[in-house]
Amino acid sequence: MNGNSMKWYYVLRGLIALLFGIAAIIWPAVVLEFLVYFFGFFAIIVSAFALVAGAAAPELAGGSRWPIILLSIIGILIGIFTLVFPAQFTALIVIIIALWAIVTGIGDFIAAFAPAGMGTRLLLVLLGIVSVIFGAVLLFYPLLGAVTIIWVLGIYAVIFGILGIIYGFTSGSGGAASATA
Repeated sequence: MNGNSMKWYYVLRGLIALLFGIAAIIWPAVVLEFLVYFFGFFAIIVSAFALVAGAAAPELAGGSRWPIILLSIIGILIGIFTLVFPAQFTALIVIIIALWAIVTGIGDFIAAFAPAGMGTRLLLVLLGIVSVIFGAVLLFYPLLGAVTIIWVLGIYAVIFGILGIIYGFTSGSGGAASATA
């Protein structure tokens, strides 16, 4: 690609990200629903391809094709579950994030009092408390947590988009923007 087409690549990528980010901020529930359904179809399609490949493949070197077939079936079932129960799938993902945050927070809190001296104890205590509170809020309000995650994604996409657009319009014809792909 020459420098001029690379400029337009960054501008178009930035515009798409900017529009997605604005949509995510304005309509987080719609974007969340789209992403959940997209994942459901993605899981089914990718797992179906893996199932066909696993079933058609001869015995794999060093192992059997049955783990691939089994994991493919599980992937298809996860995709179907996602499409049939999208709200429950969304809540489940947020609950997993919440549990991870709580476990991490408890671990940080414990590390703060470890005899080996894990650095500044106060910071680890605060980190543990913030993580546990964050996890608890997500546990008690999972759909609100999902919408908040979409807002954060939207803010990121807006910033990413604006920076990409600026880079596309301000980059010269030489340098990194004109490197061939």
